[in-house]
Amino acid sequence: MAPSPRDLQLTQVSPGARKLPEMVTGGDFGDLEDVRLLDSYDNSEGVEQGMQRVQVRVSGMTCAACSNSVEGALKSVNGVLTASVALLQNRADVVFDPRLVKDEDIKNAIEDAGFEAEVIPEQSTNGIKQHGTLLGQFSIGGMTCAACVNSVEGILKGLPGVKRAVVALATSLGEVEYDPTVISKDDIVNAIEDAGFDASLVQSSQQDKIILGVAGVFSETDAQTLEAIISNLKGVRHFRFDRISRELEILFDPEVVTSRSVVDGIEGASNEKFKLQVANPYTRMTSKDVEEAANMFRLFISSLSLSVASIFVPTVVAMALLTLLGCCGNCMSLCTGLATPTAVMVATGVGANNGVLIKGGDALERAQKVKYVIFDKTGTLTQGKATVTTVKVFTGMDRGEFLKLVASAEASSEHPLAKAIVQYARHFHFFDDPSVTNDAPNNNKELQSLDGFLMSQSSLLCQEEIGNRKLMTESGIDIPTHVENFVVELEESAKTGILVAYEGNLIGVLGVADPLKREAAIVIEGLHKMGVIPVMVTGDNWRTAQAVAKEVRIFLFMN
Repeated sequence: MAPSPRDLQLTQVSPGARKLPEMVTGGDFGDLEDVRLLDSYDNSEGVEQGMQRVQVRVSGMTCAACSNSVEGALKSVNGVLTASVALLQNRADVVFDPRLVKDEDIKNAIEDAGFEAEVIPEQSTNGIKQHGTLLGQFSIGGMTCAACVNSVEGILKGLPGVKRAVVALATSLGEVEYDPTVISKDDIVNAIEDAGFDASLVQSSQQDKIILGVAGVFSETDAQTLEAIISNLKGVRHFRFDRISRELEILFDPEVVTSRSVVDGIEGASNEKFKLQVANPYTRMTSKDVEEAANMFRLFISSLSLSVASIFVPTVVAMALLTLLGCCGNCMSLCTGLATPTAVMVATGVGANNGVLIKGGDALERAQKVKYVIFDKTGTLTQGKATVTTVKVFTGMDRGEFLKLVASAEASSEHPLAKAIVQYARHFHFFDDPSVTNDAPNNNKELQSLDGFLMSQSSLLCQEEIGNRKLMTESGIDIPTHVENFVVELEESAKTGILVAYEGNLIGVLGVADPLKREAAIVIEGLHKMGVIPVMVTGDNWRTAQAVAKEVRIFLFMN
């Protein structure tokens, strides 16, 4: 039974391996004063009650001074609480009081500052296309200046069926909302190329793509089974399976199904016979939303750089004009660059591609103040895969007979420890009965799992109990002192002891370990060097938890 939060015990591991006297009961943690979850990605969260948030697409910004001008114009409007402008995204995020100001007032304020503005509909900011239209993102190559952007935008807006078109020079991307019954995405690409630029479709709201590597396909029958499973998945528009490279390409509708549910659907329908992994990662909509949010909200150092730039840029331009008038031909070329917003954009983008979602620069800035990092033991510090490492028989029974007896009892169980025992016995050829597999239940035995402890009972002539001390005690089986000492030694070596009883007598013990990940100790050592204290959380027994903590040099753990 899983421990409740009130049962969690905070333990300090030191060279003396002493236990902290207090129990963690939701009270004071000492230095653990600021333990909380990070905020959600959702931009709508954090808006005060009665306030509204709107995003505005701003055209004409070419430098940091422009974004500062737009931000200043927005903040000067009565009723605007906060305003943040993302130069690289050509967007402004505004929180305002709808009783004092309207969307149109915000748009007019930006236009009065000398820029073009368009309020983005709520459906678009949520990634949902309007009824009857599709939203496509196109990569456009060859643009070098604002004139190129205006040229491409003008061409796109003049196409029949195009409702809206916005092009960003900084990212070389264009977003087009179009009616697929009037114009296709290929027509849009051709129109851009006819204007002298390179173009390709990056992403469409109609469908998404994922490429997966498939393990478990060994025959023509397996391939046909896989294809039948995918054909029955809702939201899948097209798929192609390469039987040589074992590579599966799936096109799906993200409004019906997600990439995660596609993978889960295939593995679940095959009873985990097929294992899938991403072969070529594509940035998902969630990653895109997080990256956009990261670039929208500005951290302190970025705000400082923009404040400096508002003075620095005009000064440099004035000096350049004076230099030009002075005919100084030997002067070095001067240029300005604002590295902070670009660095945040690149960092969050690279992180998203590697499965690490960073909400924004603010989260990166706060990360340097982190004092504690909490790790789960199983599957995080360890591999999450049980392996039998020790077998001890306390009777005259042969080791091979002992393993065959235990494996036969557990062959039909889905418990991870049972699978580890069967795999170990088969590896050493002590158990190779083809009539008993993990995929086919054994008709001669009844298997039960009681409170997470393995228990096997034969329905014919014999009875077996396989589990921990609690199961043996509940079954009335005595545990001799030498067996208890052996189990304690296993636990102190970061292993779990599984006791085996046959016909009411304890006959042996198996030691099961969950190996540490190779990088676990390196990561923990790196955190120590950074001054960050790692903490381990586990539901395992105290001795095993202590042994794992010592091995990776974690001095605090909760169990």
